Amino acid sequence: ATTVAVCENGGEIAPPFLVNSEGGCINPLAFTLSRSQGRLVTCLEKGACLCYSKTALMESRYDDGRRERNQCRRELRQPLPRRDGRGGMISYKNVTKRYGGVTAVSDFSLEIGRGEFFGLLGPNGAGKTTLLRMTCALTAPSAGDISVNGARIDRNLTDAKRRLGVVPQYSNLENELSALQNLEYHGRLYGLTRRDIRRRSRELLEFSGLDGRKDEAARVFSGGMRRKLMIMKALMHEPDILLLDEPSAGLDAPWRRRVWDLLRELHKRGLTLLLTTHYLEEAEALCSRLGMIDGGALRRTGTPGEMISEAGKFVLEYFENGMTTQRFFDSRDEAAARAALMEGDTRVRAANLEDAFIKLSGKGFGEEG
Repeated sequence: ATTVAVCENGGEIAPPFLVNSEGGCINPLAFTLSRSQGRLVTCLEKGACLCYSKTALMESRYDDGRRERNQCRRELRQPLPRRDGRGGMISYKNVTKRYGGVTAVSDFSLEIGRGEFFGLLGPNGAGKTTLLRMTCALTAPSAGDISVNGARIDRNLTDAKRRLGVVPQYSNLENELSALQNLEYHGRLYGLTRRDIRRRSRELLEFSGLDGRKDEAARVFSGGMRRKLMIMKALMHEPDILLLDEPSAGLDAPWRRRVWDLLRELHKRGLTLLLTTHYLEEAEALCSRLGMIDGGALRRTGTPGEMISEAGKFVLEYFENGMTTQRFFDSRDEAAARAALMEGDTRVRAANLEDAFIKLSGKGFGEEG
């Protein structure tokens, strides 16, 4: 028997979603469409397939020309095997990504531990999103290896993808579906049972504070509410790791702080998080460890406190020759004594992560040289 998906109402089959018996996505090219047998997607690999249309999402089993209604998700309900807690949750070894003559990521090596909140810092175009796309297996590295909880992505694609929850920079919500329906839809794609879908949806809507608006269409939500719903959607299948690409981009200050509180609570509960951002204030507030990336290369790693201490705990700022100049000191008294010898306006303050990046990298974000 070959498991198939049928849209019986004649709806469009695009875009197809194919899921094998281990719960992982199959290459969309690995299927055939037989119009002579109706709108039918036949899987070329053994396992369950799902086909999504805007109006129908149904499963069936095709056997010797007969279609028999069946709960194909039974094949997807096997619990995900848990690996031991030793080693890193995400491991990059000499990862390089080239697009023609352009190197987006260069010889990148890093290990992120279980339960860690790791922030990847860098300007626009530094390679952060490309690194996330390779981690999600949306694009393959040109060289090097990426492993998720000990499983190499190229050899254990299904296992790795089931362990990841992804919050992209831009919305991945179905705008015409309600908040609850968006979560239910995601749960069905991951093969959750109806009972688990109801349980997870209720838990996540309550956790995010969206339970009072669960029946409203996503298109009417504010930017902050949409971002919260995207995070809850990524958590629906209970992943081990949450990947976030610029999670607070475009949000005003109050909503940005609410999203931060949500992420802090997830970290407190033991989830491993990888955050990419060029907002240094965000990284300093949230992350337990940081990596600085520029030009596709990892420049250094450390805690926010370690990076600030290495640069200097206090900074003296003054305006000279048409530009703001900074000097770093280990104590406020040293900085104040130097400021007293200078003419014009000066400012002594505690150093922050942005100051540390400029000092340690020897340039501002995105500058050449």
